[in-house]
Amino acid sequence: MKHRKGGARGCIAILLALLCLDYASPVMAAGKGIVSLENPSAKQFLTQVFYADESYRFSCVLDYVGRKRGRLDWPRPAEITFPRTKGKVWVNLRLIHGNPAIRWKERAKGENGRVCVYNLIPQSRYAYTVQAPGGRTIKSGVLYTGGTLRMCRVDGVRNVRDIGGWSTGDGRWIRYGKIYRGGELDGKHHVTPKGKKTMKKVLNIGVEVDLRKKKETKDRKRSVLGNKVEYHRYSTLSYRLPDRKKATYAKVFRRIFRSVEQDRPVYIHCVYGCDRTGTIAFLLEGLLGVNESDLAKEYEVSSFYLPRTRDGAFSGYRELVQEIKTYPGDTLQDKITGYFYELGFTEAQLKRFRDRMLTETP
Repeated sequence: MKHRKGGARGCIAILLALLCLDYASPVMAAGKGIVSLENPSAKQFLTQVFYADESYRFSCVLDYVGRKRGRLDWPRPAEITFPRTKGKVWVNLRLIHGNPAIRWKERAKGENGRVCVYNLIPQSRYAYTVQAPGGRTIKSGVLYTGGTLRMCRVDGVRNVRDIGGWSTGDGRWIRYGKIYRGGELDGKHHVTPKGKKTMKKVLNIGVEVDLRKKKETKDRKRSVLGNKVEYHRYSTLSYRLPDRKKATYAKVFRRIFRSVEQDRPVYIHCVYGCDRTGTIAFLLEGLLGVNESDLAKEYEVSSFYLPRTRDGAFSGYRELVQEIKTYPGDTLQDKITGYFYELGFTEAQLKRFRDRMLTETP
């Protein structure tokens, strides 16, 4: 059997609607209404597909992308309703037991009686209030968010998501809010002033790692997000890890590790956030212990923006996996760890990165 566009039955995949434990999210608040933040099409793909064929001869993701309209690389919003009132209202949210205690504030039309909130963290609790003009609270409560995939809506930017939420082989989960991946902020697409505010105030981006070539950046020296965001450019390749690029890849990962240690969320991007970015994300997530099937699916989530299937003509994904599998080790994580040793990282450095990036609960 092989991949067939237009029908999920054409995939060699184990459908795990009931057994997809690696991506299942634990119930957080029994008896409470939980708001799902996951794009329905992406959620269906992640929960129903398990890639068992390690030769990477097929893909299933396009069966879930289909011909649906709209921005499929955006998450679902959390909707808050409140009594209608004249004028503008302020909607305030505070992440309960968060580290740091993330706050979110949005102005909305009071006469609409509703506001859609994007970019909240899955598996979390938010206390919220709605304040009428003059500061009077007209509604308050607690919002519970579900799911695990965290796509992000950033105005003017494509294919943005948090790499958090994936489970690992040792029973832990990748933390949210540490590393983001996505498309460029200038060039073919441009982040808008509203998008800049989202990246700085909501996602708290402190470091931008640009994987584009010099000619693609017009010799940019600073982040378009402003002087408070560190900007670093390293020209990398899609799916290839040649010896001549080892020094460059070492710099990329050292910068990312340092950002994590400093608690400065990092945004990694190329042009579309698919190939060069996908290569870096694959190595980071594999180093943290994400299994091979989930690594393939995480890579293919980009197809909800731009088709980049792992068996496609434009993809060298399978070659990347095959190259990594030439390294010694019993598991894929062991082999990727071996690659990081070749880049000059020590066991202590890798352990410190894992400890900072992983948590016992999503």
